Amino acid sequence: MNKRELNKVFSKLSREEVNLESHKVELNAVLDIKKRIDNIKDTVKTAKEFQTDIDDQAFKISNLKDELELLLNEADGYVQNLKSEKSEVKELKDRVSSLAKDLGVDLKNIKGINDLDMALEEALTEADNLKGMISIGKREIK
Repeated sequence: MNKRELNKVFSKLSREEVNLESHKVELNAVLDIKKRIDNIKDTVKTAKEFQTDIDDQAFKISNLKDELELLLNEADGYVQNLKSEKSEVKELKDRVSSLAKDLGVDLKNIKGINDLDMALEEALTEADNLKGMISIGKREIK
């Protein structure tokens, strides 16, 4: 390139006004946009992770509720079994009392009668305790 061509190029450059400030502002705006996009993407990623975690926990809770419901139904049967002991023990004590009378023996002197009463009391107490736990479990299922 000769001097003349070079002058021609420089003369054209000097006539066009270049505002570097506006380019700087545009560059900052582009960087701000990129940051905002990155922040949004991070927030969306975290929201998706929450969705997955919530879904996993809800599935576990659903399974636990199903297991608890089965357990509560089975336990309810045991409550009925424990409570039915009262009539069974009464029937047995009546029969033993009748036999004791026939033999002239005091019912209180028959071995195991006191233990039978204590076992029945324990069964009825545990029936009430189990019934209370069943109520708690049923509230949790809701």
